[in-house]
Amino acid sequence: MNAEQIGSPGRRGWALALLAVLLGALATVALALASTDSFDRTNGREVELGLPLTWITQDQRASDPPPHTDVRLASPWEHPTHVRVAPAVTNTAILALPAALVLLAAAALRRRTQPS
Repeated sequence: MNAEQIGSPGRRGWALALLAVLLGALATVALALASTDSFDRTNGREVELGLPLTWITQDQRASDPPPHTDVRLASPWEHPTHVRVAPAVTNTAILALPAALVLLAAAALRRRTQPS
């Protein structure tokens, strides 16, 4: 491969798309590991994690946390955990879109500022 093929616009586009998807996946996992108030929607029975769509649900009935306690993903051995793949993939796509826009804007600015 010569230098023109390595730095071709098509290869850069795929690299930016892959980077955007990886950033979206990282954000999806980071938002699922954040704490939440278990009493909001389920009255303390379940912990729903993942933003903007819930994709991890954990049964907390055995521990019965007090109302308005910040809880996180607990041990799946003690609390049955359900993971839904479709909302996780959707979250990744939703979060990858802004990352792609930022990466494309940065690439366009870099292209503009480079001397010809």
